[in-house]
Amino acid sequence: MMRAKIHLVAAVGLVAFGLGLGDASDARAQSAPAKDTGYLTVSSIPPAHLLLDGTDTGKVTPIARFEVKSGRHKVTLQTDMTSRSFGIVVVAGEETKLNVNL
Repeated sequence: MMRAKIHLVAAVGLVAFGLGLGDASDARAQSAPAKDTGYLTVSSIPPAHLLLDGTDTGKVTPIARFEVKSGRHKVTLQTDMTSRSFGIVVVAGEETKLNVNL
């Protein structure tokens, strides 16, 4: 256990001083939220599966603050009885809301 702690401290020290594992600014950039993403909040009656750009997200409405790459997207809400699609624009750092009666 003690040996593992020593290796961890040594690795952290190398990152902080930029000696082979990347510099401290690289470590901060990796932990910061992406600047090219926004959030999608979707509610529907009845609940529906969310497809984003034709890909099933595995999520069912209601969905709050789903992180999405900024830009234009096609949102499809799908139930056993119906399917409806919408064009949306997600702005970096902002929340796009969609409320639908299917």
